[in-house]
Amino acid sequence: MSQSLLDLKNSCKGSVREPNDEGYNNTKWAPNATLPSKIIVTPDETEDIVKAIKYARSQGLPLAVRGGGHSSSTASATDGLLIDMQKMNNIRVDSDAKVVYIQAGAKVAQVEAETINQVGVGGYTIGGGIGYSTGSYGLAVDNLVSATVVLANGEVVQASESENPDLFWGLRGVVEAINEYRKVQNPRESVFFLIGLGPDKNPYVIINGLSNSSKEEGEAAFNRFLDLKPVNARADQVPWAEVCKITDSLNVVPGGKIFVGAHVDKFDVEQVQKTYDAWQEVIKKAPFSIVMYEFFDYAKLA
Repeated sequence: MSQSLLDLKNSCKGSVREPNDEGYNNTKWAPNATLPSKIIVTPDETEDIVKAIKYARSQGLPLAVRGGGHSSSTASATDGLLIDMQKMNNIRVDSDAKVVYIQAGAKVAQVEAETINQVGVGGYTIGGGIGYSTGSYGLAVDNLVSATVVLANGEVVQASESENPDLFWGLRGVVEAINEYRKVQNPRESVFFLIGLGPDKNPYVIINGLSNSSKEEGEAAFNRFLDLKPVNARADQVPWAEVCKITDSLNVVPGGKIFVGAHVDKFDVEQVQKTYDAWQEVIKKAPFSIVMYEFFDYAKLA
């Protein structure tokens, strides 16, 4: 172990671990998005992040940041130095100002409890932040007021509309997605279209609609899907906290899942047929595989 790494370990309030150290954990939700990190720094404070970045630069190590470990790419994984934000997860609510102060390691479920599941709020927000409440409040990133950012050179800056505005807008990003269904979609609705094998090993289509409303309003919103004559239809009214846990059983880390996401410019029969044909090949080796399309309302997006 080099002296400089020893200095990093001794100077950080959080932990600095190598592959053979107790507590070393580089697992993510999707194993195909995991890389064997040479060093994992789990900071307790912002200064630990500064030290980790400066060390990585001095050693020429690739650098990545992991929030909830939910990324389907290797954006939050590296074979160099990984900054694991899990311990910086404090949340403070200013009810009068209607502002929430959130550290990047907090999970979305923790944020919902103070004001989705195992997704880290840092990557979720910077990546856009699409969720069940998007139709009513827009993207999570559209509600970002300010961010404390550690730059690549280790400098700590504030990013907002008044401070470093270029950096602020870079964090917010732009998401463009329009299809025919969204033209009539209520802002309180979200629809998920899935293809998977049933217990009888035959392919089934599932339409899962979510409406932030009364049960009667939700049923009215999705009645048009009943014209498809489904073999089974069910409507339930549950607390919002339970809605946010719907996919928790699928999001256990590590879970032995390979996950791939993509943006679809045009959702039509031809596109679905191509996807279905590809899925038919996949299930020959991985029969539990599914295809899922997500439809959210984007009227509130900046």
